[in-house]
Amino acid sequence: MAANEENWARYTGLPPEAYSEMDEAKVGPMIEHLLGCNAYLEPDLMATGRGFSKSWARVQQETRAAFTDPDLLAYYPEYSYRDLFEHQQSPEEYLTPEQVQKRAAGFANHMRFLKRYVDAGGKIVAASDITQTAPGLGLHQEMAVFVEDVGLTPMQAIQSATKWVAEGFRIADLGSIDVGNLADIVTLDADPLQNILNTREVDTVIKDGKVIDRNYHASFAGSLFRFATDSDSYDMIDYQDWAESLNQTTTPRGGRTAEAGNPASSPTPGVDATAPHTLMRGSPDTMVTVTGFNFVQRSQAYYDGIAVPTRVVSSTQIEATLPANLLARAGAYPLTVKNPTPLSTPAWGEESNKAFILVPFEFTKVLPQPEW
Repeated sequence: MAANEENWARYTGLPPEAYSEMDEAKVGPMIEHLLGCNAYLEPDLMATGRGFSKSWARVQQETRAAFTDPDLLAYYPEYSYRDLFEHQQSPEEYLTPEQVQKRAAGFANHMRFLKRYVDAGGKIVAASDITQTAPGLGLHQEMAVFVEDVGLTPMQAIQSATKWVAEGFRIADLGSIDVGNLADIVTLDADPLQNILNTREVDTVIKDGKVIDRNYHASFAGSLFRFATDSDSYDMIDYQDWAESLNQTTTPRGGRTAEAGNPASSPTPGVDATAPHTLMRGSPDTMVTVTGFNFVQRSQAYYDGIAVPTRVVSSTQIEATLPANLLARAGAYPLTVKNPTPLSTPAWGEESNKAFILVPFEFTKVLPQPEW
């Protein structure tokens, strides 16, 4: 849509510089094209346009205030929130005056484009980008930008975070209060249609028909939610350093053997990986391949502390069958392996480190894909 498209043909940056040269003559045709594709746009303004919304000073203050809560800080590492603070600096602190002017012009044009798209019948969806925003709070801040800068109504902003998102993913179980939908509801103490900031006045959160505890808990920093400076993903295998040390200490000098014997005493087993590691809630009986080391003929797999049918393939591979009744609950559950006693290395124990099996909620009503 730029007047000089060659200037931006290879532009892949997040900031809205490209919109600074938006060609008004191309806006209408582009909107018609996007509408024809039934496109749901995710502008992610808290990341792409950070620093230029009308609420930026408020965003900075809200973020700083959020990280004064000691219960939150109990499991949110310091380097993560300091990284967030750096991302939320004012543009004048890291851009030249010329760059500030160009981005501000691009941001303003981007807002006009989004408003025209919605006015024409298009949908945009609210999102937040970690570590550009504080978890949870970022979504509310994005909705506020949709109202204060894009010019949506409060109801449209709410739909952008609920109904329109579900529509965009072609999922009919979510996004609205209706018969047969998942019972996920947020009740507020103030009317968000009067002020979009009232979406933060949360009284109760109900998920799957149950009231959710909204307090921070230090125990949230368990193995599954452990953060690392070199990774933004969850650890599917717990205590990997422990497993590596165990491997070096207890496996035979020749390395991991293929045969699983029946020794008089057992080494402590270790787990390296599982496949698959994600199973939809309501899945039938499912066989999971566990790879690791020190497995013996009588090794036993446990899912959430319950013994499950186990077939030992070799000293480095086990097949564990997870029964359907255990896959009826959504969540993240540990899968471990125990070896029979007596142990050849009692100090290491009889049980392996944990692998986590993720069991997300299933969606019972999936809309058909649109015809483009």
